[in-house]
Amino acid sequence: MSGIGLWDNLIQMAVSLFGGGWMLLCSRGPGRRSCLFLSLALQGWALGLLFHLINLALRGYAAPPPNPSQFVWSGAHLFYISVIRSLNPGTSRGRPPRLAYLAPLLTLPFTLAWFFWDKEGSPLVNLLWGAGFAYIAFEILRSLLHSMQRGEAWAARYHAMVLLMILFDEMVLLSGLFYQRADFARMNAYYAFDFLVTLALLLQPVALHKAVSA
Repeated sequence: MSGIGLWDNLIQMAVSLFGGGWMLLCSRGPGRRSCLFLSLALQGWALGLLFHLINLALRGYAAPPPNPSQFVWSGAHLFYISVIRSLNPGTSRGRPPRLAYLAPLLTLPFTLAWFFWDKEGSPLVNLLWGAGFAYIAFEILRSLLHSMQRGEAWAARYHAMVLLMILFDEMVLLSGLFYQRADFARMNAYYAFDFLVTLALLLQPVALHKAVSA
């Protein structure tokens, strides 16, 4: 495992654990359900990274899909949806704004790219992963638009951070398809996008704390 790859994963894990711990403490106050769900989402993200690091240490390369990290990250995505439902109750029962349907279209190019260029992955896993990204992006964009309509600035910022995290994570996965194993020993687009994922993970607890305290 390269030094830059190790530090990239360790920093992102530390950010996730810090945010998860903070949200766990905040779950005793206002917006306790939203804070608890985000805590579980961030801790799940950190656990997925831990499985990823263990596999890299043992094998020297990422495990082919499906792997434990993907299952744990899928669970983290479900907790992100739970945050949305608790932060904006009733939103899912209303008619979504038309702009919300742009979210699945944003994720479609990534899904198609995985089908055409991911030679080692499973087509079924790629389909399920792509469908999951499309669904969570739709839910987030719908809640983002709903928060903007109601003038809930910090809630809108939180949803924006989660949506950006999803899109940056897809860019991480996409850029990784075009690199050989030796390329991960130096700085490249893969690490640049993963840094943006880490930044979004860092800002999510701040925005949610402001949203539930408003």
